[in-house]
Amino acid sequence: MYNVESDIDSPLDRPPLLPQQGSQEPRPPPPIPFGVLIVSALPGLDRALAVAIRAIPNRLRLVGSADTAAAGLNLARVLLPDVIVLDALIEESEEAFLDLLGALVEAAFARLVVLADESAVVSNARALELGAHALIARSRPVTDVAIAITATAQSERTAEEPLLYIDVPPSTE
Repeated sequence: MYNVESDIDSPLDRPPLLPQQGSQEPRPPPPIPFGVLIVSALPGLDRALAVAIRAIPNRLRLVGSADTAAAGLNLARVLLPDVIVLDALIEESEEAFLDLLGALVEAAFARLVVLADESAVVSNARALELGAHALIARSRPVTDVAIAITATAQSERTAEEPLLYIDVPPSTE
């Protein structure tokens, strides 16, 4: 779903495209960027991710960012992003983070990319159980995170079969 204020039209609303010169086939419509919401309390992380997301304008568009769990949950309900990038450090405790993740799964029909701590194997496994679609290490370059966001948004996979483990080992339990 897209933000109501978006200037992006639906492919269903577009007139049929004319064939390219010398071709009998119509050109496919341009891809519609996936809306991304960033939820992170780390001061520079949201800005760095915003720059990386804006560098892929034909695939991703930033719809908002929040620096608290409550603000992130409210924005998710209002903006209805396609992908939510959720920093595991947004909450003081792992339990509070997992509660937030569960609330986001219930509140928004969005794919969740969790910026995870490589050493938090148990909470990473719980995040996947609760509905995270992808885990990526917080220490990865923001360009890798943007690629992970794009891959998650385009994936046909469900939360039951998470898309990515980038430097985040799955639980051995």
